[in-house]
Amino acid sequence: MPNTSTKAGFHYNQGTYSGWTNRETWAAHLWITNEEDLYLMALQTANSEMLEDWIDEMFDLKPQSEKLTTMFDDIGSVWRVNWGEIYDAIQD
Repeated sequence: MPNTSTKAGFHYNQGTYSGWTNRETWAAHLWITNEEDLYLMALQTANSEMLEDWIDEMFDLKPQSEKLTTMFDDIGSVWRVNWGEIYDAIQD
């Protein structure tokens, strides 16, 4: 039986990647919480869907910014990110 827990109604498999759902979720959280401008914007989102929409909007701007290009290259498959897990973590 996998080691699992529930946070704010979301079910997570513990230890999949450094305690996160997967590598993409870990990388997205790392970027958001280590870049002050990204973190402050993320704190203003009302829910995980708004957080995901905001990231999708930034993805469209990627060609205009070296920083965003690097961030999205580091994250990899944005569609695999567990935005609910990240939202919960930044709200704590």
